[in-house]
Amino acid sequence: MIAVPYKSLAGVILAAGGSRRLGQPKQLCEWEGKPLICRAVETSLAICGADVIVVTGANASEVEASIYSYPVRIARNLDWEMGMSVSLRTGIQQLCGTKISGVLVMLCDQPLLDVDDLTRLVSVWQTLPDEPAASVYKGVMRVPAIFPAHCLPALMMLQGDMGARSLLDTYPTVSSVEIPSAAFDIDTVEDLARLNAHNPDIN
Repeated sequence: MIAVPYKSLAGVILAAGGSRRLGQPKQLCEWEGKPLICRAVETSLAICGADVIVVTGANASEVEASIYSYPVRIARNLDWEMGMSVSLRTGIQQLCGTKISGVLVMLCDQPLLDVDDLTRLVSVWQTLPDEPAASVYKGVMRVPAIFPAHCLPALMMLQGDMGARSLLDTYPTVSSVEIPSAAFDIDTVEDLARLNAHNPDIN
């Protein structure tokens, strides 16, 4: 499948976490010779033609240096320890007032997620573009997810460790698509070992 960036779709990549359980910055962990944050950026750029915002926080200088050559904007979250909602607001506020039709929210540590997965998500969203569209894995709607532009104020109101997933539950209609590859993320040393062994468990 050949991806064509959706011209009015922006992306926000959350990459501010401290990776406490992993013991090293997950953003910079390499798989097949490339840092995870670079993989996330490349995937997002293939889909989002309007803008891509990368939210940094912990190890910000190193993370930002790793993606300096990509055409993305950096939004540094100085309060990243206060919860995911702060990182989400930091990214979303960069898009407020811009002419976009929607925003793709994604994480930096889902290495098996690819362009085809996001292309399917966009296709589902376009069937009902005024409603959110979410990935489904392990039986739950989660990110990556696309929120239409009118949802930006609601995203800005999230508090604490509430992320975009919590907002999905408040909408009566959410388009969804099964994306099992998104179920594998990097939280622990064991996760990283499974990834490097090319045998990640996504079940």
